[in-house]
Amino acid sequence: MNRFHAVRAGRLWLGALAGFLLVTSHSGAFAQDRSTSRKALKQISVMEQILDQVLIESPNFLVPGRGNARGIFLEEFGVLLTFEASLVQRDWDDWKWKNEFRIENDENGERIIVIPDPGSKNDDKGSNRESRRRPTEERLYEGGKEEIEDMILDYGSTLSTLDDSHWIAVAAFLKDSDYFLANRISRLVIRARMKDIRDFDTGKLSEDEMRAKLIEEEY
Repeated sequence: MNRFHAVRAGRLWLGALAGFLLVTSHSGAFAQDRSTSRKALKQISVMEQILDQVLIESPNFLVPGRGNARGIFLEEFGVLLTFEASLVQRDWDDWKWKNEFRIENDENGERIIVIPDPGSKNDDKGSNRESRRRPTEERLYEGGKEEIEDMILDYGSTLSTLDDSHWIAVAAFLKDSDYFLANRISRLVIRARMKDIRDFDTGKLSEDEMRAKLIEEEY
């Protein structure tokens, strides 16, 4: 083999090797992407379960049951978790009235139990029922928001596959409460940047500093 053919053969061999390495690296990257995707889906599933448990145990939000939380990964954003909720309504005045009774004699002299008709209550009390309930619902709502913030702070780092530039957001679809209707609130979104969550997790940010970085939107 003369020198020209030897050089040409060497170049062909190097070209084939480069092509093989390129294909191999692309295959490895694809496999890595698939592995990362599976890991991300698993982490989102874990966050769904955590949010579900927080809501089930919440003394503030009223939810339809388990499986209420849903999560999705958005390429340019990060992870979005959603749920539906109302507020727990405890109108003890109404409850007491509905459960009051008295014993009387009927027209035949028989002893009977009389349960008052809620519609026969004092009109002033009836008209003030909603105004009495709103401060309670406002406290429940603020407590519910704090629970969501706590979940983001405590468990946001679970989403380790996200980049520092990504966000984790929790969106609540709100309904069936006088407070929401009066204030025209049907959506609540609380979000945090993953870098801030990691800085908080490693102690670079205090809890107060981290909470100040949370972004809350209502509409």
